[in-house]
Amino acid sequence: WDMRIMNASPSASYGVNRGAGATVGIIDTGVDFTHPDIAPNMDLGLSCSFITPGNPTADPSEIDPTGPACATKSATQDLFGHGTHVAGIVGAPINGIGVAGVAPEATIVSLKVCTAGGFCFTQEVVDALIYAGDKGLDVANLSLFADPFLFNCRNEADQRAIVKAISRATRYATQRGVVVVAAAGNESNDLAHPETDEISPDFPPGAAVTRDVGNQCVVLPQELPSVATVSAIGPQGILSFYSNYGLG
Repeated sequence: WDMRIMNASPSASYGVNRGAGATVGIIDTGVDFTHPDIAPNMDLGLSCSFITPGNPTADPSEIDPTGPACATKSATQDLFGHGTHVAGIVGAPINGIGVAGVAPEATIVSLKVCTAGGFCFTQEVVDALIYAGDKGLDVANLSLFADPFLFNCRNEADQRAIVKAISRATRYATQRGVVVVAAAGNESNDLAHPETDEISPDFPPGAAVTRDVGNQCVVLPQELPSVATVSAIGPQGILSFYSNYGLG
């Protein structure tokens, strides 16, 4: 139903443009490059893991010892599942297996920033956005928020630094032609009128406190001006109960 509601079908968008020639970076948990409904459209050579050696939530196999050289392609493998799910929605080919994506002839690039533990820390997100700009990708998709804070408040020094870092990296990517797309999030928040954040900081475990937030606090990268942020709807075209909405 999701593809039908977006008119991604043989009688609609597939008959006009299937995404051939476009390169989409999946900034996520990695992509299963062995999956038969992903592999035909994967560019493993351009894929990269940005997981740093000091990341406390990473599996050792997710860390590329060559660092910026991105030579260890096995490190981009998805150990969590989310990035592969997203990659299929974006660009699974029309091959009689599984699903077909919105752009079934687009090229998928795995930009791994989230670990097997499910955390997507700020430094990794920044590095992937800069890489997307350097490599001239057409699109970078982020179905995440940058840990450890859901809302980053500009009146707090550490969070203000996070806002600055992700803002600079996003601007760098967009100035080099990358269309940055983000999921609005799954916390049922009105981002234009936020009131409380109950899950931050989400690392280390048990550190979260309930705090009041306002429009001085933003979810990243969703609330940056150059980002195309997308809420979720259901089969009837109505906003999903879990989806964030509105922008501050």
